[in-house]
Amino acid sequence: MSLRQKYQEQFFRKDFIYKREKIKEIEQESAEVFSLFEDIIAEVKAQEKQLSTIEENIEESISTIKETSQEIAQVEEQKHTTLYKKIIGVVIGGGIGSIVVLYNPYVAIGTIVGGTIAGSLLSKWF
Repeated sequence: MSLRQKYQEQFFRKDFIYKREKIKEIEQESAEVFSLFEDIIAEVKAQEKQLSTIEENIEESISTIKETSQEIAQVEEQKHTTLYKKIIGVVIGGGIGSIVVLYNPYVAIGTIVGGTIAGSLLSKWF
């Protein structure tokens, strides 16, 4: 074997050993990167569950708010209707009472009260 062949053989061995070590380093780094990606995927899945729960809670809250808004609107409508009916009852009762005042002022107070009650009862039919 010539000197040149020995040199080439040693050079190729060193080059082969160097490349093999570099390949091992790359394999280790690739394994670490793979492990990092697995950790990231696990975190994303955990957050996906949390986001899903948050989304469900938001949808339930929106539904509850809509229902509550409708109930408030109904209560407001009933409040105005009830007030209107009471006013009508007072007007009817006052009218009945004022007619009685012309005939007997002492009975008028009782009649106004009775007329107001009667008027409020009549206003339930409206």
